[in-house]
Amino acid sequence: MKIEWLDSISSVSESEWQACLNSDYPFLKYGFLSALEASGCVQPETGWVPQHLIAQDSGRVVAVMPQYFKSHSWGEYVFDQEWANAYHRYGIRYYPKLINAMPFTPATGPRWSLRLDAEESIVSSLIAASLEQVDSEKTSTWHCLFPDLDKQLEQLFDEKGVMKRVGTQFHWFNRGYCDFDEFLSVFASRKRKNVRKERKAVHDLGLSCVRKSGTEMSESDWIRFYEFYASTYYKRGHSPHLNLEFFKLVAARMGQSIMVDWVFDQGGKDPIAAALFFKDSETLYGRYWGCKSEIQGLHFEVCFYRGIEYAIAHGLKKFDPGAQGEHKIARGFEPIETCSFHYVGHPGFRDAIANFLEEEARYVNQYKLAAAERLPFKLSENA
Repeated sequence: MKIEWLDSISSVSESEWQACLNSDYPFLKYGFLSALEASGCVQPETGWVPQHLIAQDSGRVVAVMPQYFKSHSWGEYVFDQEWANAYHRYGIRYYPKLINAMPFTPATGPRWSLRLDAEESIVSSLIAASLEQVDSEKTSTWHCLFPDLDKQLEQLFDEKGVMKRVGTQFHWFNRGYCDFDEFLSVFASRKRKNVRKERKAVHDLGLSCVRKSGTEMSESDWIRFYEFYASTYYKRGHSPHLNLEFFKLVAARMGQSIMVDWVFDQGGKDPIAAALFFKDSETLYGRYWGCKSEIQGLHFEVCFYRGIEYAIAHGLKKFDPGAQGEHKIARGFEPIETCSFHYVGHPGFRDAIANFLEEEARYVNQYKLAAAERLPFKLSENA
C-alpha cells in the first residue's frame, strides 16, 4: 500500500475518487471539492492549500482523505484563533496548520472514505501520515473537524494522542411524522400556537415560493442567488467565502444534490429571497440564505419550516440547518453534541490546550442540557 499527498483533487480522476465513497454525503463528493478548487475559493491565495491524502493498493486508489494547509482559521466553524494568538505571543509559529475538513461546511459526516473491499487499517495509516506532518514540524497542529464518530475511531484518536473537542449545534429529527401538523402536535400548546402564528404572518403577505433543483437553475438564477448570498456577508462587514463560479460549477457537477427555495413578491415576478440546501438520502443540509430586504419571520419560514416539510415529505431522518443559532430551539431543533479532534505538536501547548478542552467540555455539556430544557415539546417528548 502506498500513501500519497496531492496538491489538487484534479490529480486523481473523479471515477477513482467516487469509487472510494460508500455514502452519498454530498460534501465529500468529487463534484463539491473540485468545484471549490476550480472556482478559486480554495487555493493558496485564499489561505487553503489542498493536501489531500490517497491510499493506493496495486495502483488502485482505495482510500481518500481531503485535507488542507491553512494560513488562517476562517471558514472552519471550530474556533482556535486564541490558540494561534497564544502561539504568537510566545514567538511560536501556529500557521500553517493542517486540517481534515470540508471547507466552509460545519456539517458532520465522513472525513475520509475507503472502498468497501479495503482494509480498515488504512484509516490508521492515513491518520499516522497526517500526524507525521506535525511531528516533523512541517505544521504546528492537525485538526479533524466535524467527523462522524464511533467508539472505535475515538479510541484510535485517543491512542495517538489526538484530543477531542466538543461543541453544540441544533438539528431536527424526523420521528416518523406524516406532515408538519403532526410534528407540531408534539409541541406544548403555547409553543405550537407561536409557530402557527409566525407562519401565518408570513403567508398573509401574499408571497409565493418556488423550489428548483440545482439542475433547474439557470445562469440568471445563480446570478440573482449570489447577490442574495453575498449580501448576508456584506451586511456584517465580511466578504463571502464563495464566489459565483463555485455555485455554477457545483450545480453542474452535482445538481441533483442541491435545491433552492425562492421567495417571490406579491406579483410573483421578482425574487426577494432564496435559500440553498444540499441533501442526501438521509439528511437535509441548510447552507446559504440571502434576501433583498428583511421581512420578519421570512428566514424562519424558508430556511426552517419549509425544510422540515421537505424532510418529512421525502422521508429524511434529519435536518441539519447549519451552525449556531439558539433561535432554532423554539422551532423544534434539538441541541446535539458535535466534535472535532486536535493533535498539538508543542508539548507545553498540548498540555495547556488539553486542560482548556476539559474545562470547555464541562461548559458545553451544561449549555446543551440547559438548551434542551427550552425545547418546545411536551414534557413527555422531552423525557
